[in-house]
Amino acid sequence: MGIVAPMGDDDVLSPSAWSRVVSAWAIHTGVEPATFRSSGIHAVQREDLAALVVVKIRAATVVVAPYTGLSAIAGLQSHELLSAPTLLERLARCDPEFIGSASIGFRESAFGGAQQHAIVPADEAAVDEMRAAVPESEWHEGGLDDMPDRWAVRSPDGGIAALAGFERWGDGLAQIGVVASTALRGRGFARAVASAAVTEAHNAGLVAQWRSRAGNESSQRLGASLGFVVLGQQAAVALRTPHP
Repeated sequence: MGIVAPMGDDDVLSPSAWSRVVSAWAIHTGVEPATFRSSGIHAVQREDLAALVVVKIRAATVVVAPYTGLSAIAGLQSHELLSAPTLLERLARCDPEFIGSASIGFRESAFGGAQQHAIVPADEAAVDEMRAAVPESEWHEGGLDDMPDRWAVRSPDGGIAALAGFERWGDGLAQIGVVASTALRGRGFARAVASAAVTEAHNAGLVAQWRSRAGNESSQRLGASLGFVVLGQQAAVALRTPHP
């Protein structure tokens, strides 16, 4: 998963920031906030879902799924609940499809000092230019279509080098997304515009969150360079026959 810091580091987030993280993830998964404050595995039945979703943050592992999904994975340990092969084997009767897994990192503070690159708000023209400059899968993974707050950085020749933004989760969390031109990577553009998005999120009173898909080493390295500390992991499996 590309863990870049020890799990369960209680010094990473202030109590206020931790409360905002808990509240946002509780809303996102449809559970009570207390669920994420208690250590251990917590199975929450949700018949409105056609999926099994596992979220581990610090010492709490929360699993939400319909009854058939929960019954199939009963008895698994926390690390097993984040294993794609184990989940697919246990959920076989539900015709499962593994959606993916990711690490979850947080940064509470803003960036200080002057930027090396000029950062500007991203208009629709900048967004369209960036979308056309990267593979569709990378654009989708960046999540920028769902982020109304977006910024851009231009290369010396005037083209859009990278784009970043954030999506608000409730009143306390900002999911950061960034996409960089394939031809201009390794020059600091992605880090510059992502740090600007983190600072803007901080100024809006939000804790910045960075999720990196398992196997996306460039995203994991960028998140680490930006000071995000991984405190969690998640995995999701679609249940194409949720009620066999």
